[in-house]
Amino acid sequence: TLALSSVVELGGKRQARVDAARAALGVFDTEQSARRLDVLAEVTRRYIDAAAAIERVHLAERATALAEHTLSDAERRVRAAKAPHVEVDRATIAVERAKLAERKSRAEADAARRQLAATWGATAVSVSCTRPDSWPGWIIRTSFRSTPSATMETAPGIP
Repeated sequence: TLALSSVVELGGKRQARVDAARAALGVFDTEQSARRLDVLAEVTRRYIDAAAAIERVHLAERATALAEHTLSDAERRVRAAKAPHVEVDRATIAVERAKLAERKSRAEADAARRQLAATWGATAVSVSCTRPDSWPGWIIRTSFRSTPSATMETAPGIP
């Protein structure tokens, strides 16, 4: 003998289950979108941190160059007997402090690059910032060592 049976649901129970499943799927999609936005915000924050750290390196390099120029000027004035030797000592200390600040800013920039690379699991990242004369914004070029062909270029409107 062969028997077939079927459950007949009354009172809209099936539709209620379908609606509940769709609502749960909608909640999951919303949570997934929120997680994507959180990741994007974190990557953006780390990207800006890396770009700012690189700019601080450039500023520290300029400060070192200025301190070295001041030292050479002080040495020239001391040789000409127009200034006491203590000016050379002060300028030498300023050069050493500027070099120390430059090394610190380079270390911070390397750390910011590593944090950015860690966001997507890359081993290293190269971030370079240039400020072209023909355009007032920044051009930030990033290349990823884990995927050599992937290069991202963006120009945010930061004057």
